Amino acid sequence: MYEVFGKDLDLSSFKTRGRAQLLQHIQRIVSMTAAVKSRVVHIDQKSCYICDSLSSTNVFRVHEYQYVKCNDCGHVYTSSRPSSSNLEEFYRTNEYWSEVTYANSETYLYRKAHVASPKYQFLRSFLKGNVRGMKWIDIGCGIGDVISVAKDDGFIVEGLELSDTSREFARQNFGIELKGMSIHDFINYPNAAPYDVISLIGLLEHVADPLSTLSKSVSLAHPNSLFLIQVPNADSLTTKLQQVFSANVYRHASPIEHIQLFTIESLSRLLSNFNLNVYGVWWHGLDIHQLFNELLIATPQYEHSEAQSLLTSIYNQLQREVDKTRQSDRILVVAGFSKPD
Repeated sequence: MYEVFGKDLDLSSFKTRGRAQLLQHIQRIVSMTAAVKSRVVHIDQKSCYICDSLSSTNVFRVHEYQYVKCNDCGHVYTSSRPSSSNLEEFYRTNEYWSEVTYANSETYLYRKAHVASPKYQFLRSFLKGNVRGMKWIDIGCGIGDVISVAKDDGFIVEGLELSDTSREFARQNFGIELKGMSIHDFINYPNAAPYDVISLIGLLEHVADPLSTLSKSVSLAHPNSLFLIQVPNADSLTTKLQQVFSANVYRHASPIEHIQLFTIESLSRLLSNFNLNVYGVWWHGLDIHQLFNELLIATPQYEHSEAQSLLTSIYNQLQREVDKTRQSDRILVVAGFSKPD
C-alpha cells in the first residue's frame, strides 16, 4: 500500500484566528450544538456503524455528547445522534460552517490551490494518461473546489451538495451547477453513471448510515473506477488534545458535525464490505494548528509572542512529524476494486 506523509501549507496565506475571534467561534459552535441537542429528535446509536458490534467503551464527552469506541473494530462515534432527517435538514439549512470555512470569498482561492488541488493530484497520480472526457462525481462536495480542479484538467464533473449556500457559491465562483440532493435521492435521478472517479471527501463521518451511503456510491462505479475518500482520524493528535481540552472543541470531534471518527482499520473494514481495496493513503491534518490554538486559548500572552512566531515558522515541519506517526487528524485514501500493487 502506497503511503504519503505530510501536507505543506503556505503559511504566508494561511488564515489563522486571533484569540478573541477563536473564542467567539468556539462559543458559536457550543451554542449551535446545544440548540440542536435540545430541539431535534435523537437516536441512541447502540451498535457500531461499521461492524454492528454492541460492545463499546466510553472515551470522552464533548458538548454534552458522549463518544464511544467500538471494542471490535476501533471505530469511534457518538452514542446519541440527531435522526437522519434532522441531520439532512441541518446540513441543508445551516450556513455557518459553509460561510466561515468554505464559501468564504477571502479564502476559497487559497483553499482551491493549497487544499483541493493537492487532493486532486493525489488521486491523479493513480491515473495514467489523459483524463479529458473522463467522468467524476463528488458526493457531498461543499463548494465544489475539488471538482473545479478536476474540471480544469479535463474531467466532466458533477457534484451533490445539500447546502444552499455552498451550491450558490459554486455557481458564482466556479461556474459549476451542483445538485441539491443526497446520494440516496440521486440514484433515483436520471444520471450519467458509471463514473470513472467517485469522491466522498469529508462525508461519511456526517451520515447516519455510512454502509448505505457507500453502497449507493458503489452503484455508480464501473470495475476500474477509483474512489477518493477522506475521513477524520480517531487515532490522531487532535483527538488526544480534544480529550484533554474538550470544552474548546470547534472542529474534528465536534458532535453535530462529526458523529463518527474513523481509524484506518475501521475505514478499511467498511471498504472491504464492497470489495474495495486501499491503493494509497495520505496522512495529513491540522494537528499542530490545534495545538497552537490550545496554547492561544490557555495563555493570552502567547498571542503575538516570539514563541508564537517561532512555532508558526516551523508549522510544516512539526506537522510532517505528526503525519509520519500516522496520527494526523485526516485520512485520505484512494481505493478501487482491484488488488493493490
